[in-house]
Amino acid sequence: MEVTGEIAGCTPGVWGEGQVYNCRGEEIQGWMEENSDGDSCYIILDDMDNTEATDYQKHLWIQVNPHTGISHEDAIIAIEILNM
Repeated sequence: MEVTGEIAGCTPGVWGEGQVYNCRGEEIQGWMEENSDGDSCYIILDDMDNTEATDYQKHLWIQVNPHTGISHEDAIIAIEILNM
């Protein structure tokens, strides 16, 4: 299976660029607010579990293996979420 698309950027880290976030989810939300058109469909692939997500993000969060990265099963879940 091939996933196509582009990487639009990356978050600065919870202590990056002079802003301190309370959790990874807030960091991601801040990046989305600054860099998306407000109508973007997205998922979150992270090696942290979704306890780092905001309430809105919990259903968008896919925890991937920190050693091997995204798996075939992760990709299937990601596609299902993006097609909702």
